[in-house]
Amino acid sequence: MKYSMKTKKLFQVSISGLLGFDISWLQDPEAFATKIIDALNFFVVFSAMIAVALIVVAGYNYITSMGDADKVEKAQKGVTAAVVGMIIVFLARVIIELVINVVVNNSLG
Repeated sequence: MKYSMKTKKLFQVSISGLLGFDISWLQDPEAFATKIIDALNFFVVFSAMIAVALIVVAGYNYITSMGDADKVEKAQKGVTAAVVGMIIVFLARVIIELVINVVVNNSLG
């Protein structure tokens, strides 16, 4: 079944009105990629703040361990987990941006 351009525009307008926000950016690959990268940047910054908080807590635990081997080991594992988590987040960001660039470049031309 083929739809005319007028019907497609009417459908797009009615869906946009139903949702209460503009979804026209879904049809433009560059705009879609921009939205995804903006969301990705937000999650990377959020993850970095969480990692800093975990490192601060682990540092506090290390300082207050008073030489107890179990507490020192737990604090070191906390710092290691935060650093490894941030490495994973940054690598995921790089991979996602690479995939988005490949997809957008292939869809445009």
